[in-house]
Amino acid sequence: MLAEIIDKTMDSETERHLDTFFKEAFRKNINSMQPSKPEDFQELGQRITPVKLRLSAKEPFAHLVRSTDEGYGMEVETREGGDEGEEVEVTVTAQTFFGLRHGLETLSQLVSWNQDRQCLQVSIKSKQRKQLVNPVFSQMHRSASISDSPSYFHRGIMVDTSRHFVPVPVLARVLDGMAASKMNHFHWHITDAVSFPLYLPSVPQLSRFGAYSPDRVYMPEDVKFLVEYAAARGIKVVPEVDMPRHAANGWQFGPEEGLGDLALCVNEFAPRCRGGICGHLNPVNPNTYDVLEKVFTDLSSLFPSTDSAHMGADEVEFTCWRKSPEVRGWMEERGMDPDREDDMFDLWSQFQENATMRLRKAWPRVSNITLWTSTLTERADLSKRIPASDHVIQVWDSQ
Repeated sequence: MLAEIIDKTMDSETERHLDTFFKEAFRKNINSMQPSKPEDFQELGQRITPVKLRLSAKEPFAHLVRSTDEGYGMEVETREGGDEGEEVEVTVTAQTFFGLRHGLETLSQLVSWNQDRQCLQVSIKSKQRKQLVNPVFSQMHRSASISDSPSYFHRGIMVDTSRHFVPVPVLARVLDGMAASKMNHFHWHITDAVSFPLYLPSVPQLSRFGAYSPDRVYMPEDVKFLVEYAAARGIKVVPEVDMPRHAANGWQFGPEEGLGDLALCVNEFAPRCRGGICGHLNPVNPNTYDVLEKVFTDLSSLFPSTDSAHMGADEVEFTCWRKSPEVRGWMEERGMDPDREDDMFDLWSQFQENATMRLRKAWPRVSNITLWTSTLTERADLSKRIPASDHVIQVWDSQ
């Protein structure tokens, strides 16, 4: 099957993203179904039916947000093509690039290999026939009309590359699978207590101290590639740098650079935080927030299109902070009792407020901040400390 775009109605940025998807993904999907090259069909005496595409997006390109219209309509018509025989014309219309991309994804999934005819075909299953010997190939239609839109805005998966480093080509294959399923959010849990595999130009010490090895680090060009790869497939990348807990390896450089302890309880019970309460950022060290601002500044450059960031915030263990003389002294100077649960909650909420303030200063595009569920987010007075208007609580456990 030969597919070509004969008409495009869209702005230049939508066209750029669409051309990338068409060349890198759509044609790749179609070609992967063919057991032989198109020219081989002619040698077998098979006629290749061309598929001509008319594509239209009404709105100028804009990055994915909650209000983005991802719906599309598709018309498939088979008609006589004169000397060329039959041809299939497919018209896909959408409000946005995302809808247009989803339409092409659907079209690629309607294409199948016909073993009897030794060619690719657009297969459309009849809803009227109840008993089909082979429901994929049993009923062919010369025309079809599809109107489709997602039921949920957030459709995604999370990949943890801290506990297990995942090479860039593997992440790209994950994005391919997401695109095929029309998922649109790639939640990248980049860092955790066990490793910090992301190179940040402003704070290179984090990956130098935190990566498993020098060859298990995501460089800026790796991140840029994945972000652009995802964008062409209609996917937003949402980075997560977990804090204040799940922050250990990578943060040990503070004392040798005169910054004090940036993280507490680091590898106290086992190497690489393989046990115990390991890794909490130091909430009373002002240098912690200075480093975080540098982290957020670099993330802003690495993820230029996202309006969402994930700050983790789960499983904070007050025991780690309580056992720190620095933390206890700081709290007692301010009339706070380290052994009182409400005062420790106040300390955590102050950390979140300070860290969020630095994030908004360094990364003003972010309008939505996500936190994991925890015993802290279950408190009735949470909304008095964490604004509900720009925060999302993401459920990760079954309780």
